[in-house]
Order: sequence, then structure tokens, then C-alpha cells
Amino acid sequence: MRLAGCFLGVILVASFATTFALDDNETDTSVVPFKQGIRFDDFDLRFCKALYKSRPGNVAVSPVSVKLLLAMIYEAAAGESAREIQTALNLGGNLECRNKFRAIVNSLVTDAEGKCELKLSSRLFIDPKASYSSGYRRVLYTHFNAEIQQANFSFPLEAAEIINSWACNATNEKVQQLINKNDPNLSSMLVVLANTLFFRGAWETPFNPDSTAKEDFHKLDGTTVRVDLMRTKGEFFFTKDEECGFKLVRMPYQGGKYSLYLILPIEKNGLLQLVEELTPEGIREAIMKMQKADVTLALPKFSVKQKTDIKSILAEMGITKIFSQSEAELPKLSRGNNLHVSKLVHEAGLDVDETGSTAYAATQAQLTPKMQTSSEMFVVNRPFLLFIKDDTTETVVFAAKIDDPLSGGASEEDVPEARALTAPLQEKPASIYPPNFFPSTLNETMMLMGKLNSSGALEATQQQDREGRESSVIMRIPPKGSKNTSTRLITEN
Repeated sequence: MRLAGCFLGVILVASFATTFALDDNETDTSVVPFKQGIRFDDFDLRFCKALYKSRPGNVAVSPVSVKLLLAMIYEAAAGESAREIQTALNLGGNLECRNKFRAIVNSLVTDAEGKCELKLSSRLFIDPKASYSSGYRRVLYTHFNAEIQQANFSFPLEAAEIINSWACNATNEKVQQLINKNDPNLSSMLVVLANTLFFRGAWETPFNPDSTAKEDFHKLDGTTVRVDLMRTKGEFFFTKDEECGFKLVRMPYQGGKYSLYLILPIEKNGLLQLVEELTPEGIREAIMKMQKADVTLALPKFSVKQKTDIKSILAEMGITKIFSQSEAELPKLSRGNNLHVSKLVHEAGLDVDETGSTAYAATQAQLTPKMQTSSEMFVVNRPFLLFIKDDTTETVVFAAKIDDPLSGGASEEDVPEARALTAPLQEKPASIYPPNFFPSTLNETMMLMGKLNSSGALEATQQQDREGRESSVIMRIPPKGSKNTSTRLITEN
């Protein structure tokens, strides 16, 4: 079986140049203290739970990519804007942030044997008219491995080609058009900060295609669909938590560095309660209790792709200032205008099928090496959770909630929030979403777009064709003082 995924984080910012210097070794002495007893990876489950509870259907996200994006914004932020991100990620300050994420960036690589492919890339695209902090540039390069590349947005077609070519290469051609070359707002961009993560792995214990058969899958709404259920049997690390109501199995990828963990509610309709009651400590404890067992595993084939705005989720977690037109402080990113983030869109996709290698290269050093004598059944015929983790660093690369393996997810046009972007910034997103709402892997895109204010704005050098746009839901970062008090689609005049 082969699993592939890629994630994109993009920030587009418009600004004027001013003098600002950031020391690469500076620390923010005003930040809140590190909270003892709260782990850095607690953010992963808190974010996933908030996303799962707010979106019915399929949902997925790359927690590490979200954290990387937030960390890069944190390095550009000041005051309360920085404190809120710091608190959400439980960072002790700039130095700790840089050390943590430099370690993550260095660890998220293709395994030594080349059997699991992971590509993490970051790049800052900047217009010749823009000016940014040299200190911020050093931080991005040194700690996030982010490179700088010039893109003249006064020539939008050429700028789009530069960015799209990079995104295409960074995601193994999974993302062909990160920037829409026909976007009439392209000429007003000054800075694009992008982060991509691409993952593809083959199972140690593959599924035999001849064993795949049509079987019932029971959705949360009570309906039943017929799915292609893949089957395999082998020794897997497994545990069953009767008190919390779930089973957990670990499926290692070839190479021994990455694994996929499946969390299956014991009760057929137990997913919602499980999501509500799961805690970071509970998952860590369950992983520690896993023992080797002879497991018969059945997993549905599925392919999902989704796009969603995660601004409201971050707001629930206490990150609000960067979205406020009057309170956002992001001076180090632009060295000029005070900017605020008005939209953050996360696109994702995930494919799962039987393909994969038959080679074994098991590594289970971090799990209890004890063999259970009984055989266990792990039949995924109802909604379930999953996450992909780097077992060497405990980094959660990807997480998902699957309600309907047959649904490929809603398109951008199907998302109610994408059709109502003229609502006030503080307004909560629509509560009704199409089935299989999926925010992260095969194609994941986070976009922030900046727009110069009317007093110093660059006029678009050409009017572009509005048809055939892929990135119609974007994140815009207009300067403070802009007369535009609501978020709008890029299709506006």
C-alpha cells in the first residue's frame, strides 16, 4: 500500500519598506513563560480535535506544517500577536522556537534507506520593490531552511510561473498551480512565504490486491456504503483501551522511521465521543501500552481532497490578534506597513490503496517488545482516526478523520465559508459543510494574500481573465487602516 501527501503553506503580504533590524540571536523577554507539564506536541491533538469537531465528514491536516507556518509568523510578530502564538505552541521564546523547529526541519527527511520519501521545502518570494528585515531572512534560512527568491509581481505572469514551477517541483508535480496566473490581484503582491511538505511511503506489510473485496462501511449518519476493504495479516503493535473505547494499531512504513497509527472506536457510532474524550496524555499512554500481536487488519481504500479556512480553528485556540485589523503586529515580515491576516486556507489530500513493497525492515525500539498470544481483529468498517508519525522524533506529520471512504471531499466551491467571505472578520464560519470535509496531505495549501491600501497601492498593470481560477479562496493580509473591513474572494473588482 502506498500513501502520498503534500502540504503547502503560503503567505502573500503587501508592504512598504521602512528601517527595521532583527538580531538573529534576539529573545523576547516579554513573552509568557514556558508552561511546565504541557508538551510541545500537545498542540497537535488540540488542533486536530477542534478541526474534527467543527467539520463533519472527512477531515485531515498536517500538524507539523501548521506549526511550521505559525512559527514563521511568530518570528515576524511582536507584542500580543507573538504571545498568542507562543502560548498556543507552548514555546519559551524565540530561541526555543528556533531550536525546536530547526530540529524538526532537520529530522523530516527521506529515511536513510530511501524507502519513505519526505520532502520539506520553504521559500520566500519577494518583489524587488519590497524590503524586509535581514534578521528575519537569517532566521528563516538558518532555522527553517527557507530560501529567498526574487519574483517581480509587476509582471504577474512571470511571477506566477516562478512560484508555480517551484511548488510543482517541491511536491513531485502534485501541485501544478499554486498561484493562479490569471489572478487580477497578482500585481499587488509583494511577498510570498511558502512551505511545502510531500510524503510518500510503502507499507512493511502490504495488502494483497486479491484479498480486497466489497464490504459494508457504516457512516456516522447511520447510512451504509459499500467500500473496497483491503486485508492483510501479520504482527503489528496493538492495544485495546476498553475504558476510553478504542483500539490502536501501528502500521510501519518501509525503512522504520515513519508509521501510520489507526484509532478505531470500539462502538460502531463511537467516533464523536472518542474525539471529545481523547487527550494527548491518553494517546501517549496507549502507544506505550502497545504490544506485538498477531493482527488481521482490514482497511478501506480511499482518496480524499479538501480545502478549508483554519482561521476560526486557530482563533478557538487563542490565536486572534494576527487576524485583527486593529491589533495585529507583524512588523518583521514586511518592514513597513502594519498588516493583519484575514484568511488562512488549508488544502489537503490523501490517497490510500494496496500498492507497496513486500520487504521487511521493522524497527520497534520505542514500543514495548512483548508478544501477545491471542489473535486480534482490526476491521475498519466504521469511521476512524489516523495519524502518521516520525517514530524517531515523535513528530506528527499528518492526521485525519475518515467518515466516508467513498467520498473524495468537497471542492472549493462546495465550502459554504468560501462563498460567504464578505461576512465580518469576527463572524464564525458556517456550521454546515459538505460530507468529507478534508483539510491536509495530497495537496495542502495555506494562502495569505496581501493587498496594498488605497493611499499607496500599486495599480494592477493588467486586467486578467477571471475564468478558470484554482485559488479563489485565499488568505489576504491587508494593511491596517485599509477601508476594506471584510474578507472577500479574489474574484472581486
